[in-house]
Amino acid sequence: MAPFEQRRVQRDSDFHFDSRLESPSGSVLLKIKRTSGAVELRGVLLSLAYLLESEPPGSRAICVLQDSRLTGERVQDEITRFRAAVIPALADRVFLVAIRGGAVQGELPPMDAPLLPMIVESAQKESASPPSRVTQQAVKSAALSRWLTTRGRLGVADMQRATGASMPTVIAAFRAMRHDGLVYAQGAGWRLADELPWDNVRRMVDAHAAERRVIRFMDPSGHARPPVAMAERLRKAQRGGERIDVDLGGVLGAQQHYPDLDITGAPRLDLCAYQGDASFVRKIDAGLVETVDPSDKAVLVIHMTRDPRRGPRQPGELRPASVIDCLADLLEIGLHAEARDFWRAMDLRRQAISGQKETMA
Repeated sequence: MAPFEQRRVQRDSDFHFDSRLESPSGSVLLKIKRTSGAVELRGVLLSLAYLLESEPPGSRAICVLQDSRLTGERVQDEITRFRAAVIPALADRVFLVAIRGGAVQGELPPMDAPLLPMIVESAQKESASPPSRVTQQAVKSAALSRWLTTRGRLGVADMQRATGASMPTVIAAFRAMRHDGLVYAQGAGWRLADELPWDNVRRMVDAHAAERRVIRFMDPSGHARPPVAMAERLRKAQRGGERIDVDLGGVLGAQQHYPDLDITGAPRLDLCAYQGDASFVRKIDAGLVETVDPSDKAVLVIHMTRDPRRGPRQPGELRPASVIDCLADLLEIGLHAEARDFWRAMDLRRQAISGQKETMA
């Protein structure tokens, strides 16, 4: 057997690891995770410990954070707290590292040298495009979008059709949504809540944002086009027949949903892309350069996310991304008060639409 042999693992509706490294010293389970949420990360570490219970004693598990906003100090703090809370027989076999700029940061189990480049390669492959498996978070995001347009019953079959998720994934998501206050059980089914506090919305939007892969672009010349001008160039490319499957997020997208949003100008152009391809950026501005340095001022940010299954795009149409994605962008930019105002406006619109439907009925 080669020093390390990597095997792809079939995904299912339960918690899974992404790949297994086999070596003479034992198996290593890799879980590649895009998250900046500490609560979600703790759940992943605990799930890896559960998996190790059914593995041989020499096996280990590594959670690899990709595109995470958690600092190195926070990552170390989380693995330290996890190990203090779990029995040593399992805690000492679980590891947590982060990929930053193509380098691994954090503690790795002592083993053969080939492990390090294989972890980096696995993380790069896993994050090259949006996840192929429909996750619980994708179901929750779709349900939150549905909450803005309707009231009443929310069926498992409805969410399966809307997202392509499996029935166990939808059911597990519904149980999590009950904790978030988005739905409540009614008989054998589920109903959308009549009201949703902002703190609950913020938590769900942050979880949605954590699953997106973010690509940031800067302008080395310091003379980048304004976001509105870059958006217009994208619109012209689409009008000219270019098949660019992106939607307008951030401030510009939110203003399409709610023109009265009180923001003077967009600090950057945010786009949601659904095909895992950012090559279209050169049609917007060939001088932009990708950056992984958070201190660099980004003038264009692409959020790789799951296709919301909307209708076909009209030629030259630059549609706004979902309310959830626009909201996530505003929060990421730091426009917290504006994000809350945007959500309040969307909620008021929802109430008005619901009132009209009840009157017509």
